[in-house]
Parts: sequence; structure tokens; C-alpha cells
Amino acid sequence: MRINPIKYQETVTLELKAIQDRVRYLIADGNWAEEGRYKEEILKGVIAKRLPGNLSIGSGFIVREANNGDIERSKQVDLIIYDNTIPLLFKEGDFIITTPSNVKAIIEVKTRLASDKETLDKIFKSATDNGKMLAPCRFNGIFSYNSGSLITDQNIKEYLVTALKCSKGVINHLCIGENYFVKYWSNGNPTNRGYDNRPCYSIYEINQLSFSYFISNLIESLSLEIEMFDRQWFLFPIEGGKESKKIADVFVDN
Repeated sequence: MRINPIKYQETVTLELKAIQDRVRYLIADGNWAEEGRYKEEILKGVIAKRLPGNLSIGSGFIVREANNGDIERSKQVDLIIYDNTIPLLFKEGDFIITTPSNVKAIIEVKTRLASDKETLDKIFKSATDNGKMLAPCRFNGIFSYNSGSLITDQNIKEYLVTALKCSKGVINHLCIGENYFVKYWSNGNPTNRGYDNRPCYSIYEINQLSFSYFISNLIESLSLEIEMFDRQWFLFPIEGGKESKKIADVFVDN
């Protein structure tokens, strides 16, 4: 049997969806808040298995001192990936409170992204405000198990486009169901460079691979100090690269 990295990465999606379905089959139309928390646990478990020993994952709050001396607090963050060699302010189980200095990435987890503008705007504003607490370019993602009606047959809801533009790259990675992946390019999409270097969000239709590409981009962002060219074939296995699957660019005015 030949090595097949695409099939391997597709199993990440299958694993996440299978565990999600097991819970739904057992609780039916039960406590959806509990189901949402369990979905955070599912994703946390998958990510934790891929982290190096110096990084841990939890949930909680980020606090910092503002320029005027006031202490600012983030909204509660679903998943925080942090450097465990730097002491936390508080830890109880997986719940943490810390400052930005040891935060490497934050992720909001949703069952599905809202299909109405008002709710979607609230989700994006919360994730954007949390991201502004961190050092620039830290991984700040939204992971949605289901796409809802935000993108259908490559038609993108205008209020999703508006929400992306308003975030201005603070949110830099999105997984919208198992088929759609969004990435922010601060210097323009690589395929556009040379003639259009405007910062943009690129939207990709990568069937059954959105979950794994989100996680692979996270892992790559956590390993910036280390060259990972020898595993690009594994992390990003689409032949010709995901750029061949791009369906749109959303340009951002900074």
C-alpha cells in the first residue's frame, strides 16, 4: 500500500464528525449547551495529541495592563494554547487565566456559524476583540463544525464578507464546516503577488479537508522557529496546493 497523506488527513475530519455524532445520537435534542462544550473537548483532544511538550491547551481568560494602567480582560476563550514553561496567573484543571506573554494561539469553537448577520457579527467581534489582546500575528481562529448557509455552491453570504473585512486580519484562520477553509494573507495571496499585494482573506473549497488544514496551519504557526519543509507533503497534501481550490479573495483595507 502506498503512503496516502490525503486519506490520512481526511480521517481527522471523520474522527471529529464521528465523535460529534455519537454525542448527538445519545442526547438527541437535549442540552445543546453541553453538546457545545463537548465539541470544544473533542477538538481540544485532537489538537493536544499534536502539540509539543512545551505547549498545553486549556480554556479561560487573558488579562493585560492597558496603556492607561487599567487591567483589561478578554471574553472567555474556548481554547487557549500556551507555553507551559511560563507560569500562569491561575490554573484549575484545564481552566486558566494568563497574560499574553505565553499565549501562542486562541480558537473559538462553534457548532455552526450563525446564518444571520447580527449573530455572526457578535461572534466575529468577540473573536476580534480577544485577538487584539495578543501579540500581532498570533494564530486566532474560528472553528465551526458545520457551514450552515454561509457558503453554498461557492456563493458567499455578503455579511460573511463584511465580517471578514471588519476583522482586518485579527481573526486569521477559519474552518467553516468540513469543506471550507479561510486564511488571512497579510502580504496578499501568494498567487497574486507581483501584481496585487493587498492583504486579503482567501476562501478555499477543500472537500473533507477543512478540519485538518485548520489544525495543520495551527501546528505550522506554533513551529515558526523550526523549518518544517520536510513535512509539507503531510500537513498540506492537496496536489498543487490549496491555491488550486481557491474560490474567492476578500480584500481588506488596513
